[in-house]
Amino acid sequence: MGQLRRRFGDTTISRHVIKVSVLIVIIGAGLALLGLTLIGSTLVSRYFWADDGAEAATACAGDSCPQPVRYTIQRLPSPTPTGTATNTPTATLSPTGTPARLGSAVTPTPRLSPTVESLAETLVITGTTESTATAAPASTIVIAADVVADEAYTSTNQVAPPPAPATPEPTPAPACPTESTAQFELIPIEGVPARDHPDAVHGDLNLALRGFIPAAASPELVTYNGNTDGDPPWLPGLFEPNRPARITGVFRVNDWQWDPAMCGGHPRGCPAPPSEQEAWPVTLIALAATPGESVYVPKRGAQIYPGGFVAMVLYAEEQRLTLGYTRRDTVSAGYTVHLEHVCVNPNLLALYRAQLDAEGWNHSGQLPALRNSQTLGTALDHQLGVAVRDVGTFMDPRSQKDWWR
Repeated sequence: MGQLRRRFGDTTISRHVIKVSVLIVIIGAGLALLGLTLIGSTLVSRYFWADDGAEAATACAGDSCPQPVRYTIQRLPSPTPTGTATNTPTATLSPTGTPARLGSAVTPTPRLSPTVESLAETLVITGTTESTATAAPASTIVIAADVVADEAYTSTNQVAPPPAPATPEPTPAPACPTESTAQFELIPIEGVPARDHPDAVHGDLNLALRGFIPAAASPELVTYNGNTDGDPPWLPGLFEPNRPARITGVFRVNDWQWDPAMCGGHPRGCPAPPSEQEAWPVTLIALAATPGESVYVPKRGAQIYPGGFVAMVLYAEEQRLTLGYTRRDTVSAGYTVHLEHVCVNPNLLALYRAQLDAEGWNHSGQLPALRNSQTLGTALDHQLGVAVRDVGTFMDPRSQKDWWR
């Protein structure tokens, strides 16, 4: 009996403990729910029933409050091209290391340099910023697009530039005559024909291989001191009737580099800039001419072969001629005259080419020769290029005492 009472007594005590624990949990949950209710009501009342003016007054005072700021952004419009006409100088000769060509005079074309004028479109952006200083009610920011010189359309507002002006068709070069009734004769070359390079790829015979560059000198005859040859090629004899020089352009003929190692291994050599040791400021001139007028051999008194022959054709192509005033087929002996932009008489050209084999070597031992006052062709257009050499050295063709007296 005693053991049963102890067991039931312990059970009764455990039940009381459980009841007390449940009661404590219920009371705690109620207090937590009450706390959450009070906090929620406070927050709701703060945002739904609090007076905005009173809240702002307690949060800040005076000018230290955040102020709304309104920005106005202005963008530059699409640039309107306007400008001043500028003249582009016109070259009378086409200087390069590629085959040089004479060019006819062209009236300079005005070129417009665009500028930007005025403002247009306005874009308004409103935002808010905070500042401890007094904020102005509105501010203005001007954003200017970058404008690049000589570019008419740099604004991002420009959807597409206007169509580019049509490129004018290039003026075709005047055609040279293809037929002639003139007759020409051959004379024997003195010695064995040269076999260093074929004429067309010879840097001394084909002036187009060298090319030329503009010279910073006066397009007028000049006077040099020193000895004068009494019988040089006389350049007024290029035209009939003979006339004094009317120079329209001055140039320097490029040098020629014969060493293949300096020309990327090319066996024929290559053009090089005019030598700094060159004594003459001008080595090629452009003479005024009338398109289609006859061009004659520069006169000289000494004959190189019986029958009145004074010059021999060393090289010829449709618009280029090289004359030697000896019977040697080289420029290293006596005088040489190079003529550029000349329509070589087709019969003279055909006779010269008939002396060459398929590889360009002279196989006949003869070349065409010319007499004083004998026409060699016609002027291609308004200019005729002339260069003079003495024993291979390019001279100044403006020298009055040497070539024009």
